[in-house]
Formats: sequence, structure tokens, C-alpha cells
Amino acid sequence: EPDGRCRALCERAAQIDAQTEFCITLGGQRRQARAAMQMPPVEIRQRGRQFAPRVTAIAAGTTVAFPNDDLLEHNVFSHSANAEFDLGRFGPGPGKRQTFDKVGVAEIFCNIHKEMVSYIVVAPSSLFAVTGPDGSFSIKGLAPGRHTLVLWERFARPRAVERTIEITASGTTQVSFEVREQLDGELPHKNKFGVAYTPLYR
Repeated sequence: EPDGRCRALCERAAQIDAQTEFCITLGGQRRQARAAMQMPPVEIRQRGRQFAPRVTAIAAGTTVAFPNDDLLEHNVFSHSANAEFDLGRFGPGPGKRQTFDKVGVAEIFCNIHKEMVSYIVVAPSSLFAVTGPDGSFSIKGLAPGRHTLVLWERFARPRAVERTIEITASGTTQVSFEVREQLDGELPHKNKFGVAYTPLYR
């Protein structure tokens, strides 16, 4: 299994951004059958006009619930290449669900609150990891041999970088990533109608 650590350097003063969340998946993997993956339920909560967590990794075929913990209405939509949906407006409660069948990165927004942004990295298999607060990660279940790790980070350009690793017979390999974040890495987005947000939708 690869054990590793990631860190991001900000353009401004080359400072290390400790709040960065990285997602690490395996390249060249075929999608597993749903029945074999035994996918646990996944939630992205809407709380304080934010999605939590901001970055989530799932296996293709996973259903994600979007509970609303706020007292006001929210909306959940995406126009990403691997996820085109609109769950409509809904108030407090268990919210609504969406299944993600296609591999890729789904950008999730709220049509009411522009500041609400979340990213769902849909992996072809259940072999993935999201880094902890210190940038560390571990992926279990890899067989000995050569593998390609794909690291994704929302502020990096390019957002995805690859690293080839060799898993030895001992089963553990150390790996590290370092990326440079761009100050304009998270670009402005439009509402679900493809136009700029206005006070009406806040």
C-alpha cells in the first residue's frame, strides 16, 4: 500500500497552504461491479451556506446524499462532463440524492448561494484517498507491482498530476507530491442557467 504526504505551495510568498485537500486515485483501473464494491453511503452536508466536506472521493456508481442542515433553502446542481443534474430547491431535512456513474470530477454548486462549491472526484474503483489535515494519505489493497497514482487538487494547474510507483513484496511504498497552487485556481462560475449570479439568488 502507498503511504504518502502531499503539500501545496501558494504563489504568493511561496507559503505552504495547510488547508489544501488532495485526492489520490489510481490510473488505468477498470470500473468495478457495484455489487462487488460494497459502497458505503456518502453524505455531503449543506451547513452554514457551505458544502461539507468540500472535496469528496467516491467510486463510480456511488449515491451521494445532500442533507440540508440550514434553516433556509438550498439547491444542488452540476453541469460537469461526468455529472449533469439539478436537484431543485429544498429546505431543511434529509435533502436529496444523486448517483454518480461516470468517472471524472463533478463540480457541485448551489443556484441560490454562489459561495457554495464542492468537488466530487469519481474514481473507477474503490482504491482512492483524500488527504488529512497534514497532507498524509494511505491507500490499502494494492497488489505488488507498478501502479499509477493520480493526484487532483482544485487550485493546481494542471489540476491532475500522475506519479508511477512500485509496490514491493513488503506491500508498502512511500510517495510524496508537491504542487504549486495558482491564486486564480478556482475560477468564477455561473448559475445553473449559465448566467452570472444576482442578488435575487442569494
